[in-house]
Amino acid sequence: MRKRLVLTLVLAILSVAAYACASDKPADTNPTVIATATVSPAENITGEVTPTEVPIISTPTAIPTPTNAPSVTNANRKIVWAVYFAQPISEEAQKEVRRYLEEQGFDCEIEFTQTLYLGGSEYSDWLSFEKRKRTAPDILCAGVWENGIYDAMKFVEAEMVPLDDYLATEEGKKLYEAYGGVEWFSVDGKKYTVPYRRPANQISSCQLYVNNRYKEIFDAAFDGTYESLRKMCDMDTENRPVIATSAFGKRALLFFLGYSGDFRTSYNPQTQEFVNIIRQKQTKELLQTVYEDCKTGRLVKTETAAGIPENTIVYISQGPDDVPEGFTLFSVSDAQPLYTLGLSYGVAADSQRKELAMQVLGACYSNPRIASLLCWGVSDEKDWMEYTATAKAAAEPIVSLAGFVPDLTEKQYRALRRYDDDIVSLCSRMFLNSTGKPILNLYYEEALDSFFEKQNDYDDLFEVINRQWKQWAAKAK
Repeated sequence: MRKRLVLTLVLAILSVAAYACASDKPADTNPTVIATATVSPAENITGEVTPTEVPIISTPTAIPTPTNAPSVTNANRKIVWAVYFAQPISEEAQKEVRRYLEEQGFDCEIEFTQTLYLGGSEYSDWLSFEKRKRTAPDILCAGVWENGIYDAMKFVEAEMVPLDDYLATEEGKKLYEAYGGVEWFSVDGKKYTVPYRRPANQISSCQLYVNNRYKEIFDAAFDGTYESLRKMCDMDTENRPVIATSAFGKRALLFFLGYSGDFRTSYNPQTQEFVNIIRQKQTKELLQTVYEDCKTGRLVKTETAAGIPENTIVYISQGPDDVPEGFTLFSVSDAQPLYTLGLSYGVAADSQRKELAMQVLGACYSNPRIASLLCWGVSDEKDWMEYTATAKAAAEPIVSLAGFVPDLTEKQYRALRRYDDDIVSLCSRMFLNSTGKPILNLYYEEALDSFFEKQNDYDDLFEVINRQWKQWAAKAK
């Protein structure tokens, strides 16, 4: 009896061992393993990086793949394009992009996803959240930031991959040559995004609309100065034409002084240096002249383009405006379009399909029909090619400032913002809006005198900017 019991136990043990050997599965595949990984979000505008503990659930147990599921190869060729709210891509445009890529032989899926209304640090937070979910996009926008281009530069360096190696390839050269050299913006010598082109009628800068009845006189007499507009008004003593404006602000001031307003400062393209215009005698003189014309009725303030008097010779607009009937758009304040990071797209540094994403961008933005559709919302191959010709014929980057941004401390940047605010305030004081309707400030001349007597000292700031500009220009040669 005892021998029979021992034999039974031995057989049972051998059976269990045999079953275990037959199963032959690693011990760590059966239970769900929970680990913790540290994910560093993108650097925000304060420069602080806060590691976030994110639970990662690993379930390696094999699941049968349905026969109709996409293959791994196709899944790896899916490109997620994050559409920025300020640079929308309509559903029709998305369909056209997909059709075009298919025609070009791309074996991939393009998924357009919205970033909603996120700007500044919220945009960075959104991307960090998407990365933690493992749903971060492959293509994303440089975005709009609290501190403008300064924050945008930090963002693209942290969150995008440079395009330079791709642009050096035979395929990438087609993309590079589809734009003028001045359009390619560099951050620390590297290109991160495809240039963004804003339509001429959407450029937020001073624009002049010329009355077609006076266009011949304008073409012959206008030399870029406000004084030449005044002289035109005096040429027609019978109709006594006037100058109209929605607002004579900073953009108009810089334009008639012959300056540009890149990154909150003021640049003289003739001398190729940055100038503190509130130290310039002609700045005060121009504002005094404009104010005098407002008092005499030579310059008429109008709320909209629809309110322009019939005898207007030129309408000065501070930004995008509908072209008044019977008028022709003459120019924008900058001699060349503003080339910056703006709303441009690039490839995410965390993308698992960087090469494919670059190829998609290259194919889309080197084609005038598709590129204009993505940037302008409509396919306008003719205007796109004209823009390209203008950009290619433009001055070298050293002259247009493309790619140069001064490296300022937080204190210096605050001073630059004060400088910009001072100029804006200097112009806006000309009119008061306490009644809900702008009226001429009767004490504006006193305000001018007081401002120029007690102006802030920005000489050290401009010295720093000009020194960096010269060093950058010397390297660019």
